[in-house]
Amino acid sequence: MRSAFRRLFLSRSGSMALYATGLMLAATLIVGGVVDYISLITQKQQVQSAADRAALAAAREMQIATKDDERLAVVARLIAKGALDNLDGVEVTARRLESGNAIEVSVTSAPRTFFPGIIGMNAGPVRAQSVAEISGSAVCMIGLEVKTKSTLFMQKKAAITARNCAIYSNSRNKEGITVQGDARITADFICSAGGVKVDKKLALSPAPLTDCPTVNDPLASRPPPSYGSCDFTKYKLPKNTSQPLAPGVYCGGLEIEGTAKLKEGVYVIKDGPLRVKNKGILIGKHVGFFLTGKDALINFEKDTKIELVGPRNGALAGLLFYEDRNVVAADGTTTIELDPEGLPKPKEHRIRSDDARELVGTIYIPRNRLLVDGDKPIASESAYTVIVAREFVLAEGPEIVLNADYEISDVPVPEGVGNNSKKSARLIR
Repeated sequence: MRSAFRRLFLSRSGSMALYATGLMLAATLIVGGVVDYISLITQKQQVQSAADRAALAAAREMQIATKDDERLAVVARLIAKGALDNLDGVEVTARRLESGNAIEVSVTSAPRTFFPGIIGMNAGPVRAQSVAEISGSAVCMIGLEVKTKSTLFMQKKAAITARNCAIYSNSRNKEGITVQGDARITADFICSAGGVKVDKKLALSPAPLTDCPTVNDPLASRPPPSYGSCDFTKYKLPKNTSQPLAPGVYCGGLEIEGTAKLKEGVYVIKDGPLRVKNKGILIGKHVGFFLTGKDALINFEKDTKIELVGPRNGALAGLLFYEDRNVVAADGTTTIELDPEGLPKPKEHRIRSDDARELVGTIYIPRNRLLVDGDKPIASESAYTVIVAREFVLAEGPEIVLNADYEISDVPVPEGVGNNSKKSARLIR
């Protein structure tokens, strides 16, 4: 009897020992799995940081070695491997993107795990990718608004051609750039702070980058011109009339149906639109328009001709159009200083002209929308054109041509845009 109890006791003790050993093994595997998981997360962060540093270094190198892709790859490898000298199996690749002013760096490393559990046994290479660009290089179009659904909206046969400069959209919405129908964009570089929605896969060339950092208003510090009391009130130039016009303050707006030849200087359009209609012609060299007050909007109707070259010097040097940042609210009752994060519903500057091929300088309308819905090219014969607006809508079949031949124009390029953009390397993805 005693022998039987002894055998039972030993049997149960052995089972308990096996059970305890199993529990210890399971606990070890769980703890080991947690340790390996944390290790892989830390390693992922380390590899991503190395990729970011390598991309920034290679982007800065692009300013020196503009065409030497192998040199850029060497720089990326040196930076990334130097940052990951505690890891094994580090591989680095770098390639210049189609735009030419951005570089993509990919970094992989062998996983570092410590326990032979599920996580450790199934861990694959740790990967990270980063894209950096030389920002501010010949920027010719910026949609400033971050909250609107589409900062740049295009439809039908609308087109933007900006072969030697960059286009930026600040909308963080997944449809920040929307291109419908047969609309298309051709640029040196296209960047959206949100996403891109297109009807046709090849509507944008090159392929745009998404989730880019927003671009600050490059002209935000540019002071408006000073001006005095009204020189003209609700001035209208009737049809079949040709007359030179002088700079000054045009209260109630300026309406052209005849032929207006502008003298050099600054034209303040106050509390009314700048309207050209009924085959009117507006021609001016070294002129700038300051739009201020209620309904101070551009309206170039169809069957009109527009030839404008911006100022060479003075308060509006380089600025063909400058919309006052102090605008009138949508109800027309209150003038307020508006925050870019909380703008009221925008009004529209509209260009429908069939002959507006020369618009030399910078068009700056930070508080409202630019609607272009004609059928003919816009600014196609300009040495250069830069447009900075709250948002853009292109409908019907216009083509905005943003040339970048800055050196052949005597109109200076404002600081922060065009070839005067501040060049610096920044991460965009």
